[in-house]
Amino acid sequence: MLKGVKEIRKLWRNLKGAATPATIIMLVIGFFVLAILAPIALDYIANATAANWDPTVVLVFKTLLPIIFVIGVAIKYVPRGK
Repeated sequence: MLKGVKEIRKLWRNLKGAATPATIIMLVIGFFVLAILAPIALDYIANATAANWDPTVVLVFKTLLPIIFVIGVAIKYVPRGK
């Protein structure tokens, strides 16, 4: 597993609220990388053309894939009753 992910998990589980300088630096670097790469990825996604795709593939990518993504996020992060 990546070191940055381990630092984020350690920070998330830290109940005292104290963060080490290494954790803060890793988070800042991670946010900078995300801020640089996210607009590039969104630009490529927005400018993608589906002109030569089969209609079934277009249906999957434009409607079903986002729905499945939302369901997956909900399953992961919505707490379950006991």
